[in-house]
Amino acid sequence: MSAGCAVVFETVVVTTEDGSAFKTFVAYARGESKGGVVILHEIFGVTGQSQSVTRSYVDDGFDAIVPALFNRASCQTVVEFDDLEKKVAT
Repeated sequence: MSAGCAVVFETVVVTTEDGSAFKTFVAYARGESKGGVVILHEIFGVTGQSQSVTRSYVDDGFDAIVPALFNRASCQTVVEFDDLEKKVAT
């Protein structure tokens, strides 16, 4: 990360045209941004790993966002890597 560049992370609720709402993990670098990146999470949902990927783009000077793509199917769906075998078995 650039020296003196504080990073801001937040969860933002986005409302779609049809009234559905979903959470997004957003990260911004303070100062001038090189641009924006949309990170699409894996089947596991918005996990710590996808948030870490987002932070790495911010460290390189980009604003980044990870939308919770499974929100319409099940709000807050997250399958941690360690829980995958349990989720598949059920």
